[in-house]
Amino acid sequence: MLDGDRSREPLTLLLHSPVSLGSMAVCCFFVLSGYLVIGSLSRAKSATEFLRRRSFRIYPAYVVAYLLSVYVFGSMVGGRPWSAGGGHFWR
Repeated sequence: MLDGDRSREPLTLLLHSPVSLGSMAVCCFFVLSGYLVIGSLSRAKSATEFLRRRSFRIYPAYVVAYLLSVYVFGSMVGGRPWSAGGGHFWR
């Protein structure tokens, strides 16, 4: 819950336990993620191939998130990283 009151969580009310839907979702995410990573590792011919394929899968999303953060959200607070002088945020 947003206010931190776990007594109103549906799973807590149903099972009468301190388990919440959020903690169950995090556990399921890690189990599924581990299963997929191990499957990808077992299909790779070597560790270097696994790391290369994994970096090609993850790095483009990282670059997009970084550029969005710098250029879009940075310009929202007044900075202009693409101009020579920049904004007040970049000084």
